[in-house]
Parts: sequence; C-alpha cells; structure tokens
Amino acid sequence: MPRTNAKRLDAGIDAGAPGGACLGPGSAGPFVFWVGAVCGAAAMYFLDPARGRRRRHVLRDRVAHAGRVALSRGRRRYADARNHIMGVVHEARTIGRPEDVPDDVLEARVRAEIGHVAHHLRRVEVAANDGVVTLRGTAPEEDVPRVAERARHVRGVAALVTRLTSVEPRAAA
Repeated sequence: MPRTNAKRLDAGIDAGAPGGACLGPGSAGPFVFWVGAVCGAAAMYFLDPARGRRRRHVLRDRVAHAGRVALSRGRRRYADARNHIMGVVHEARTIGRPEDVPDDVLEARVRAEIGHVAHHLRRVEVAANDGVVTLRGTAPEEDVPRVAERARHVRGVAALVTRLTSVEPRAAA
C-alpha cells in the first residue's frame, strides 16, 4: 500500500457541535455574535420610524463636516510645507552671494533675530549703514555674546560693531 502525506481536511472540526462548527475557546463565534449585535443595534438606531431620519441626517452632516475639516487641514499643511520648501530653496540659492539690503530692512531683520535671545530688547538700539550693523545699549551679561552671534549671522550683515554694555541681572524681589 502506497504511503501518502494527505491530511484529513476536517481534522479541526468538532463533529458533535451543531452544524459541525467548533464554538470552543479561541473560535470566532463570540466575535461574530458581537458584530451581529452591533450591526443590529445600528440598524435599529438609524431605521427607527420616529427618529431614524433625523439621526441619519445628523450623521451625514457630521461626516460631511469632518471631511471638510480634514480637507482644509490638508490644504493648510500642504501650503505650509510648500512655503517652507520654497524658503529653504531660496536660502540655499543666496548662500555666498553678497546681498544689497536697504538699511531699514536690515535693522528690522537684526531686531527680529536678536529678539529670540535678548531678554530686554528695548534696551538694545540697532543701527545699519551700508551693511554695517551697530548694536548699542545695555543687555544682561549672559545675553551679550548670544545677541552678537545672532546679529552677525543675519542675511545682509557685512560687518557688526557691538557697543553693548553688560549689566547684572536684577535679583527677583
């Protein structure tokens, strides 16, 4: 008699169960039950003769609103990413090129940049003349090197003159 490696196709089926299905632990029986129960409850909720129409319309409106919000956020993120990439490309193109910037624009750029590190920006005066930026005034001792470093790296600054006076920060009362 020839040997075969054929296995019985019904090896995992409990013949004693109704319909031949195995409803023991680890089977799909409870899952199917709960899916059917949820689908039946949803059908009753939305097909209710008294309030079902309103519930369907509210659901439709909420889904439409969620779609509009998602579309709006997607467009905004796309625009932000596009603008960021265009800015990076523009910055990369201008590396190493001397830039002729009007003095008032250069002063605004430097003031904006040092505003990230200076605690008392009103005490620092920024003046620009043909790309040469002069910083005058007072600043806390720990801010002076950071302010000078930030101002030196602003696009359009040819030279930096720092005339900042260091002051001790006030102790909290």
